[in-house]
Amino acid sequence: MSFKLIACDLDGTLLDNNKEVSTNTINRINNLLNQGLLFVIATGRPFTGTKRYCDLFNKNMPVILYNGSIVRMSKTNELLFNVSLDKEDAKKIINIINEHQGTYIYWKDEIPFVNRIDDYINDYVKISKVTPKIDPKGDYDNITKIIWFDENKNLLHFEETLFGDLDKVNHFTSEAIYLEFVNKRASKEKALESICDYYKIKKEDVITIGDGNNDIGLIKYAGLGVAMDNAKDNVKRAAKFITKSNNDEGVLFVLNKYLK
Repeated sequence: MSFKLIACDLDGTLLDNNKEVSTNTINRINNLLNQGLLFVIATGRPFTGTKRYCDLFNKNMPVILYNGSIVRMSKTNELLFNVSLDKEDAKKIINIINEHQGTYIYWKDEIPFVNRIDDYINDYVKISKVTPKIDPKGDYDNITKIIWFDENKNLLHFEETLFGDLDKVNHFTSEAIYLEFVNKRASKEKALESICDYYKIKKEDVITIGDGNNDIGLIKYAGLGVAMDNAKDNVKRAAKFITKSNNDEGVLFVLNKYLK
């Protein structure tokens, strides 16, 4: 087994459309973990929305959260890496969303806050298993990530026209109706690089797998970057290999093809 680490996105990649992982995939990953492979979940979710999937696997492993803003160990919850938005950048983003009567959620000290409860938030709560609080407003220190919820066409327009001067912020649509904001020093690939440095693993010994725009850097980072068949074309263009879809055990297909 030449590869030493697999970093894998969660939604649309490891998870099928029912937000589940197949038994075959779980068993294969656990077998590889027992052989010494590192398996890293790399997600935009908070830890609370990721824990039940981490618990499927039998080793304590690094987990990339909030699109690279935080890295924790899956079993011990040990914090390995943490970077937040600049206070003034967070304030500006939230003010812009409010000016457009938008819905948002942000995490401060890993507690989720929202400006309202509506269908967007209710759907997000079901997926991520978080219990948000109403934003008290005015305290913008230590905000890890902000999500603006809206129709995709609106978010693409807002992203293109409203945030050009935020040079310390990464923004991207991780899902069609999520426009996310994190510190520019936070990304899945930078978080993965810190993990590889810690474990002394070379990037050519890494496989990364993803499906979204926020996975492009992750895919490009690795010795073998893989896109799911359900990924958009621009994500596929960044990859060296296209696997099966998330509903057809695409991650398992990669593991069986490249790892013995």
